[in-house]
Amino acid sequence: GIPANLVASAKSAYGDDKENLNEMISKALNLELELKLKLKSTEEKELKLDELLKDLKEAKIRADETLRARLSSLETEFYKAINEAKRGINLKDTKEKQRSLNNANSIAKSIQKPMILSEPIELKVGDRVKYDKIKGVVLSLSKNDAIIDSNGVNLRVPISLLKPTNQSPLNNQKSVNISLSRPNSASVMIDLHGLRSDEAIEKLDKFISDALIAGFDEVLIKHGIGTGKLAYAIKEFLKSHPSVKAFKDGAPSEGGFGSKVVKL
Repeated sequence: GIPANLVASAKSAYGDDKENLNEMISKALNLELELKLKLKSTEEKELKLDELLKDLKEAKIRADETLRARLSSLETEFYKAINEAKRGINLKDTKEKQRSLNNANSIAKSIQKPMILSEPIELKVGDRVKYDKIKGVVLSLSKNDAIIDSNGVNLRVPISLLKPTNQSPLNNQKSVNISLSRPNSASVMIDLHGLRSDEAIEKLDKFISDALIAGFDEVLIKHGIGTGKLAYAIKEFLKSHPSVKAFKDGAPSEGGFGSKVVKL
């Protein structure tokens, strides 16, 4: 409803530089949202890393316990062979002595036999695998090791310790595209009378964002006087807002102490 000549005059006074400023503000808001998403993603990755470290620690403890049990078993067999050999040497009967020494030799040979390892698995890049409790996807392979991706964290694991699995280890992360467009209808004034502080701040935050994108340099906030709680909350919010250059109470015709004139 604003006369066309007034709009043309306003555009002339407004200048092209402000249009460029609008674009910069829009890009800044986009960047802020993008950084918030990246921060959230980083925090989630840190939590996943903590879980992985815990699982790796538990896996190492179990591996150490298995190794200690194996060593203890070998030591027992080793001393059994030695004792059997000693017993055979002290025997007077030649046949008994030979039988005892053969038995000791048999025990010793069984100790020296390498543990039969399971057949190595054939892996290729993209396979889903499991290392103890940790699930991942193979990113690359070398002669003995594999790099696996487990929820965004890369781990180098010996191939011999990996097992194939059909369970997906990764959360499907959908890319988020952020796009801010100029509001269809923006106003230089907002009325927050009767709202709770949290509701008012939420509306005010969006109002200022829309005003910035629309290119307004100055806006008017009407909040009333009341108990003063709402006015105080709005004042503190404006103090902390990075895009607010200054603010003051409105003129009597604008609402006086029950309003704020804000420069952006």
